[in-house]
Amino acid sequence: MIPRRARPNSALLTDTYTSPHRAGHDRQSADTAILRSRAGRPVHLEKQRAFVHELTRRLDLSPTFSGGVTDLQLLQNIVDSKALSPDQTWELQSLGIVLGDIFAKQFGLRWVIVEDEYGRDPALRFSSTSNLVFPLTMISKRVEDVRTVDLHAIYEGVSDCIAEFNESS
Repeated sequence: MIPRRARPNSALLTDTYTSPHRAGHDRQSADTAILRSRAGRPVHLEKQRAFVHELTRRLDLSPTFSGGVTDLQLLQNIVDSKALSPDQTWELQSLGIVLGDIFAKQFGLRWVIVEDEYGRDPALRFSSTSNLVFPLTMISKRVEDVRTVDLHAIYEGVSDCIAEFNESS
């Protein structure tokens, strides 16, 4: 297991998970369910993806996301433009969904919904294990905390964890 303190605000753990909205609740309870989503991408996230695509057009950035690593720079340009303020949580989390799409494509992860007594959160699941990645708040928490957002470093951190998932499976 990767201790939460070892990867602050990455919202990434193995075997157990911490939802970004459930700090202090590290253990996966018996009441936690990992739900499959239709076609591998929860439909309600499409609205957030559409927002990010519209934002790229508004900022005169390339409006095409391929799910490739090159999309990291596009997301970084959006963050660096400061077009979104720290109080725009939904909008910042929309960037996290597009970041998650990159992880899904690059690492073969699947979108799922994690449901427990605290609610539902989108997550990416590694294979059919309980290893989960929660990209929703990987950007928003850093912006809200007025910390540097380095999407290439976040990507590398997730890549390292996926390598650990592969070794342990």
